[in-house]
Amino acid sequence: MKDVHGEGQIKGFVALRSKMYAVRVEKDEEDWTDELKAKGVKRNAMTDMTYDKYVECLRHCTKTKHRFKQIRSHKHNLVTHDTEKVGLCSFDDKRYILPCGIHSVAYGHYKTKQSKPQCSFCVEQLA
Repeated sequence: MKDVHGEGQIKGFVALRSKMYAVRVEKDEEDWTDELKAKGVKRNAMTDMTYDKYVECLRHCTKTKHRFKQIRSHKHNLVTHDTEKVGLCSFDDKRYILPCGIHSVAYGHYKTKQSKPQCSFCVEQLA
């Protein structure tokens, strides 16, 4: 297995959806780095994102939007587009969040069809 963060210890991890996460790695007591990933968001829009914004998006269910310009070809003519995309969003359209707020199951799972779905993971820990 490959050690990706060999230079330090992972102090925080926030996963908003698939391919959209942030990792905080602590090298020393007061020195840390943040690794931010967001598929579909341009690199220049990533400069506005921080680890704290990922945490805020997860806790408060906020959505951020980013504007950027693109040069595209349309019928062999170069055109400049001003595009606005959703940057950070904690809504995952592929997973059903269970009432505990921690665990999730895929849509179509038998627990999503129950009238009051319960989290069996949390119930087992309480017992």
